[in-house]
Formats: sequence, C-alpha cells, structure tokens
Amino acid sequence: MIVIIDYDTGNTKSISKALDFIGLQNKISSNHAEILQADGLILPGVGAFPEAMQELGRRGLDVTLKAIAESGKPMLGVCLGMQLLLESSDEHHFTEGLGLIPGHIEKLPDKPGFAVPHMGWNQLEIKRSTPLTKKLGGEYVYYVHS
Repeated sequence: MIVIIDYDTGNTKSISKALDFIGLQNKISSNHAEILQADGLILPGVGAFPEAMQELGRRGLDVTLKAIAESGKPMLGVCLGMQLLLESSDEHHFTEGLGLIPGHIEKLPDKPGFAVPHMGWNQLEIKRSTPLTKKLGGEYVYYVHS
C-alpha cells in the first residue's frame, strides 16, 4: 500500500487518481500508524515552502517522515513535496526543510531570454534511467516554478 501524505498542502487526489490508473493500491492519510505501515510514501505539495513545513511540524509529520527515511522505506516527493525533502529554502524567507537530501533551494536567477517564473511545456531529457523515468525520455511535461 502506498500512502499519500495528507497535510492540507498538496495535490493528493490527483496523485491518488494517477496511482489508481496504474493499478497501485493507495490511501491518502495523515495518520502516523498508517504512514508507518505503508510500503512506500508520496509527499505531495502545492504552495509555499514555509507554510508546508509549518504544517508538517504542526502535525508531527516531520518527525515521522524522518524516521521513515532512516528505515530505508521508499519515499517520493512530488513538486513542493520534493523540495521539502531538502535541507532548506529561501522561498519568502529562510526555512529549514526535512533535511533528507543535501541541498538548499534558491530562486532561479533572472537571465535574458529565460522567463521567471518558468511556466510551460518542456521536453524531458533523462540523464539517468530509473524505474520512475522508464519510457519518459522525450516526453513533454508542464512546469511551473521559479
């Protein structure tokens, strides 16, 4: 069972429907026991880094997610959820992340010819094949980020 972490800052229903489509049993939950029993986790996210981290902390999910990461259980971050796995972010103001992946999130620099925020369809260029990227090379995906 895949558990999609519910902390009121994510695209949980979209992810659940995608997992349903590919035939993976899933549940949207913020229940610590259910999260700990999952075979794998997805941390979604839409919105701002500081508010998302605050909500994870308020629910005690930050501690639970760190314990799960230490156990080696698979965890996938989607959109803001992926950013939350890093050490910190400068979005709005400096905020510590979960610290599960080394790195710091900075705003994309303004460069001539590159719009920030970056919004639109781009073709994927896979640098390293993984089960998640299988058959995705050359496909188009929609980005919204800055």
